[in-house]
Amino acid sequence: MVENIELGLISLYHALDPTNFDVNQLGDAAQADHMSADPSVTLPGLTAAVDLELRRDRYAASLAYVLGLRFVKNGGSLDAELQELGGAIVARFGHSDPLGEGEAALRAAVSELIDDQQISESVAEALTVAFEGKVVFTLDPDTQQWTIEGEATEAALMLSELGSMGTNCNMRNVRVPLGNTEVEVLVLECEVCTQLPWERVKRGADPRNWDDVFAGFFDNIEVVVPATPPPAGTWNGIIQEKVGALILGTPLITNLVVSYFEAPRLAVTTYDLAPENALPPAKDDDARVKVDYGFWAATDEGVHRRIRLLKVVRIEDTPWPAWFHPLWAQQLLMMGFWVS
Repeated sequence: MVENIELGLISLYHALDPTNFDVNQLGDAAQADHMSADPSVTLPGLTAAVDLELRRDRYAASLAYVLGLRFVKNGGSLDAELQELGGAIVARFGHSDPLGEGEAALRAAVSELIDDQQISESVAEALTVAFEGKVVFTLDPDTQQWTIEGEATEAALMLSELGSMGTNCNMRNVRVPLGNTEVEVLVLECEVCTQLPWERVKRGADPRNWDDVFAGFFDNIEVVVPATPPPAGTWNGIIQEKVGALILGTPLITNLVVSYFEAPRLAVTTYDLAPENALPPAKDDDARVKVDYGFWAATDEGVHRRIRLLKVVRIEDTPWPAWFHPLWAQQLLMMGFWVS
């Protein structure tokens, strides 16, 4: 069932940018053909597979709904499939007409968010109809900031942020020294602001939590050094991560030296490849990642939380992994929505 969720998301990302989102980097030829299927084929499987009692699945459903509407705005055909998915999202809150009035209002709100990247009175009204009064929007006349309250707050906020999210990402290729030669690497820089609670955002900054809060990309995180890291707060060590472009891909096994620093309203992780022979032979990685360093930082700025990441990476025979943006970057930036 998890595969159907990931397949639906990958096919949507590919359909939105088929030239640059190369599914051949995610698997073998048969898998790539599967992942490049039209979203009208894969989205019903995602809708059937999501368990909306799980926050991670609620995020996947909301992300798929937003991506699907972007696909339709680009000329794609997905109306009936989106109606089923949107209907399921609002039906969770007991809407009396989820496939009719409920989904139509949800579609109107998210469509406007995609176009204008902000909550307006019409967006607030449409989301109120979509969740049939289970969410209340209040605009402060002095600050012009919206407050969202009610049983459906999480769902409305998730869709509002995903719909209006203009992730500021910059991606470029540069050459860096590696041993006695120079190699081409991918440099990815992203930044986003979120209304998520600080404790959720902060938890995503600690690499020990990555395979929990971002299970679709991190298959496993093992802290190798020290053997018993402190339960919380600042720490330094070496982790072995097993990661992939979601479970459909082939996991990469990489040893990283990490430093996690925590202070009031600040959480930062920096990382780099662990030196060769830093660990016993039993913990050797697969050596496919040739360059991998950067940072993941979160700051609590009061009215919102700011998340910024930098990644410099080279994977064997893959100097420009197309799936890092937006598949990897967007989901990493929104980690807090996955936290239970």
